[in-house]
Amino acid sequence: MADILRSEDYPQGFHLGFSFILWVILISLLFTVMVIYILRARKEHALHRKQLLFSSSILFLGFGLDMLFIQIGSFNLDYFALCMSIAITIVSLSLVYFFYFWEKFVISYKKIPTLYCIFIFLFTLTNTVMILVFNETIFTLFSTYYVILVSFLGILICAVLMHFTYKVIGNLRIRAFAWILATILLLIGVSTDHPPLINMAPDFFMIFTPLILISSIFIWYYGFNGVIDGLTSFYQQERKCIVHRGVIHKDNRIFYCPSCSAIYCENCYSEVIKKDGCWICGEGYKPSEEEKWAYKESETVSVKVNNKSIINHEKVPKKKKDAAK
Repeated sequence: MADILRSEDYPQGFHLGFSFILWVILISLLFTVMVIYILRARKEHALHRKQLLFSSSILFLGFGLDMLFIQIGSFNLDYFALCMSIAITIVSLSLVYFFYFWEKFVISYKKIPTLYCIFIFLFTLTNTVMILVFNETIFTLFSTYYVILVSFLGILICAVLMHFTYKVIGNLRIRAFAWILATILLLIGVSTDHPPLINMAPDFFMIFTPLILISSIFIWYYGFNGVIDGLTSFYQQERKCIVHRGVIHKDNRIFYCPSCSAIYCENCYSEVIKKDGCWICGEGYKPSEEEKWAYKESETVSVKVNNKSIINHEKVPKKKKDAAK
């Protein structure tokens, strides 16, 4: 199997030396975020948040095992190709799980991204079987083909988020841009960790790649936490403005109250909410803090009875309750 390593054209010392320390940090970080998302999913009552958090934990588990198997292969070159193929197969399976629930709760592309992920998984699984049975890969530079295939998924995520950032305003937009940046950094890191890019400057990329991937995890975590509820609301739920009681069409921008997540169209926000504050919880508007008027997790509890939203104000400060009255 060492011959496969040479045909794949990975540089000597791949993931070893000082680079090894950085990869250990990255792997530990991936598993840590995975555990955090699992714990949050277990405490979450809203189905869409629970499933999206859990699917995200599976994605981080997949990337963590991916890096772990590659690291094992780096220490035992006779099994490098097999470990590399197993690693790519695992992360491909996690992508299937992630995109299935992403399509279910966020977007609706007739399962095309999910089916595309299944194709990638079968492609990588076939390569693993080929190595085990015939000691051959499907293609020379198999990992390069894989990077190209996965890049389309990253582009899809960025496209959806770019559309989302154009339609919303406030801190929610900043979080979405952070998620886009994290996705771009992730794609760059995956590309520079495989031929042919890694061979252009192996000493540089073996240090640069884990550093940029570590940065992408922190930025992803920041963006994902702030944007996921707004994203699901934007693509899946019927959005009605509290003021004029009409549906906010996807061509119009939307606005979320930072306290209770009440939804307003941009016109009503500019003409009414800036003067009166939120009609539900009484959150006031301050010009110096406009960026805070974006979606964040609310302490209030909202229930829908007979198509009317009823807000439980038990957790809302008394001052805001009076203002709402």
